[in-house]
Amino acid sequence: MAKYIYQKNRHRTDPASLDDSFGLDVGFLNQVRESLLRDNNLLLHELIDGLHPADMADLLEHLSQEDCSQLVLSISDKFNPDILPELDKLVRETVLLAMGLEKFANLLRYLDSDDAVYIVGLLGLKEREALFSVLPASDRIQIEGGLRYGADTAGRLIQRELVAVPGYWSVGETIDYLRSAKRLPDEFYVVFIVDPHHHPIGLVRLDRLLQAKRPISMSDIISDDVEVVLPEMDREDVAYLFRQRDLVTAPVVDKSGRLIGQITFDDIVDVIEEEVQEDAFKLAGVGADNLYSAVLETVQNRFSWLVLNLVTAIAASFVISRFQAEIEKTVALAVLMPIIEAVVIKSGSAT
Repeated sequence: MAKYIYQKNRHRTDPASLDDSFGLDVGFLNQVRESLLRDNNLLLHELIDGLHPADMADLLEHLSQEDCSQLVLSISDKFNPDILPELDKLVRETVLLAMGLEKFANLLRYLDSDDAVYIVGLLGLKEREALFSVLPASDRIQIEGGLRYGADTAGRLIQRELVAVPGYWSVGETIDYLRSAKRLPDEFYVVFIVDPHHHPIGLVRLDRLLQAKRPISMSDIISDDVEVVLPEMDREDVAYLFRQRDLVTAPVVDKSGRLIGQITFDDIVDVIEEEVQEDAFKLAGVGADNLYSAVLETVQNRFSWLVLNLVTAIAASFVISRFQAEIEKTVALAVLMPIIEAVVIKSGSAT
């Protein structure tokens, strides 16, 4: 049963703007609200079963805070961790409060390291410390390592999960390793080739790896045209690099040149989208949180802009009133101009 059609603009929050072509189906939304109102968990699970994480995030963002909390509680045991990175910040906080600290921390363990860093980085200091207190040491150290970098740097985009092998391995050895390894990224597109000091010397795309014969050495099919990224780089510069070189992934190295992670194109798409939204919000004089904030809070945040607009409007009205007579003359002249033009043209044709 198809309940969703691809949503072109995910962050539209006005249900009245939704139609049957793009976005959430209004009838489906009403069914979910009705099942929550009647506390019908059987129908609710039937409705949302099989929804993509991004679609589930859209659903949570379209519900009221109370309905959102109720839905999270009803599916807390089957809550997909991949929903969390798709949520708006304020909605994610609602999910955290409804779910509880320990369950929320357990979900983070199943996310890619870059997504976990992104989510924890948006939490307040108290929530972050409380979360670290229940996270396993290995996960906490990894997240803290990502948080050491600035919010607008490449370090916040590092995905620690990757595949790296030495150049002297054969294609067959690499494929056997990929088949037998217990901890591999959920999705990856290249195999990085490293030297004995774990410095990246190139990469091999998966399509080229699968097309090569087993005895061939990985160093023979390596692509050494690799763009290395430093964690301190501005993320906009990284996005520009991806656009210019049509990159799918790029290795990230520390100061000594050791491979510490990768940045993938899906994170770059998010960066580009966020930068575009940020520029649009600046032009409008609002922040991204205004879309989900209460009316009173939004008015308080924009009060200075509202006062400034009021003062300029009053000043413009005063200037217009002072020159009202001159404006009236100008209007009269504008009315007579076509008549004068017609007379001049007629006179010129007669001569």
